[in-house]
Amino acid sequence: MLEIVIFAFISLLSLIETQTDLNSMVVTYGQPLDYSEDHEVYATSFWDNCVRYCYLESSCVAAYSPASPVHCQIFSANQLQSVKRLNSSDGQLVAFKIQPSYTTCPAAKEQPLANAYGTSSDSTRNYTYMINQDDPNDMWYFTYNSEYPHGTLRFRRSILDISKCDPGWNLFKRPKGYWCMQVFGGPSEKFTQAEAEAQCDFRNANLSGLESQEEKSFVIDSATSLLGSKYPNFSAFWLSGIRKPECEQDGWQDISYCNDNIEQFTFSDTYLSAYSGMVWDYNQPDRNAAGYWQNCIQVWIREEYQVPHYDYTRNPNGAVDDAPCDEAENPYYAMRGFVCGKPAE
Repeated sequence: MLEIVIFAFISLLSLIETQTDLNSMVVTYGQPLDYSEDHEVYATSFWDNCVRYCYLESSCVAAYSPASPVHCQIFSANQLQSVKRLNSSDGQLVAFKIQPSYTTCPAAKEQPLANAYGTSSDSTRNYTYMINQDDPNDMWYFTYNSEYPHGTLRFRRSILDISKCDPGWNLFKRPKGYWCMQVFGGPSEKFTQAEAEAQCDFRNANLSGLESQEEKSFVIDSATSLLGSKYPNFSAFWLSGIRKPECEQDGWQDISYCNDNIEQFTFSDTYLSAYSGMVWDYNQPDRNAAGYWQNCIQVWIREEYQVPHYDYTRNPNGAVDDAPCDEAENPYYAMRGFVCGKPAE
């Protein structure tokens, strides 16, 4: 069993050190600035799991996530070039894998990452890397060496390969490209679908769909955090999706795609392709079964403490449903927020 000891200095820096090998994880506040678009995203809701995963993964050199909600990003050799040093109030966590020359916690917070050294490996080669600390600019820079059959080559990845999101947005890798997402709302907010789409448009974005289970988990965690731990009822957040006009008219049953759960909708999120995060509630979408058409898509936020005896097997937290586009609230629940998305820069 891996033994981990946690140290802290000046509430800004902690060192996770193991007695089983030479590697340690230095955890502090920071945010990647120059990085590759093809880094890994590890599905977890806990920062400790993110750090542990990087520690155990031989190719990992650093891990990064917002403090809340956790969105764990894993960087291998040559995928991370620079990191901006931040303060605790910025809420951005970064963990560096290094091989320290000391065996006890340094006295000063500046020491662990000043000219730090580390190693990593993948299926084709081994790497060494240096982390250089630029104190005047509050930056850390990575330099990598790679062992090839004909010698050692030093190189840095071009900034043209970098994909990133605006502050506060979270990056997700999709087949059609990298996608930035953020969830908005609160326990007393109410939005119609048009109001939600307008809010996203104001942020140069659209309502987002859910391409993957990872995106769905991110939305559940973000919405739950926005609502607060004492929010008493079920709620819903708007997603991308409006039913096609011909799929709500007489004779829609004779149109093949109007009978498909996804194809009957038009999505402003044009980066969707798999839709695997959009898992429908039981017997949904049900169109006008309630006596009126429900032509937009919502995602349910349901916590078991709110309704203990509800059937969460058939109707789980994070399931999607069709809902009336112009309804912000009804006697049973309210539309407390929305999910925006836009292509990464």
